[in-house]
Amino acid sequence: MTTTEPPIGVALQAAASAIERWSTRPDTRRRLHNGPFEPLSTTERWLLAKIARTGPVRLSRLADWQRVDRSTMTTQVRRLEQLQYVTRAPDPADGRASLVSLSEIGREQYAELNASAGELFDGLVADWPPAERRQFARLLTKFAATLDGPTASD
Repeated sequence: MTTTEPPIGVALQAAASAIERWSTRPDTRRRLHNGPFEPLSTTERWLLAKIARTGPVRLSRLADWQRVDRSTMTTQVRRLEQLQYVTRAPDPADGRASLVSLSEIGREQYAELNASAGELFDGLVADWPPAERRQFARLLTKFAATLDGPTASD
């Protein structure tokens, strides 16, 4: 008996569902997000990572990226400010706007999150051949970039 592979879209949906289920399990969340710092919500971790990747960035650009209203982004960034993970400074190009940057504590938190997640994911594919690991990382990164998609300010 031969089995046929499901259509690509169906296979990707099933894989995404399995990843989502795995990533929201309490044991996985603890392994990915426990550390010496204040626990962050999923949204706060995303923001920390985005700010780390982009460098100083306007609130409006973060709001566009997350596809939320600027007032929502202001609230989210304010929480990161209260935790001292980010700082705001006037935008030299437009004094009415501000730029959000990681603070030293924010850089430490981001590095801790990356190290913890990196160890977990490395372990999950440790028995894969190195070429497959590299190919998977490259393709998954490419796929994730597709999901993020362009925004009006990119």
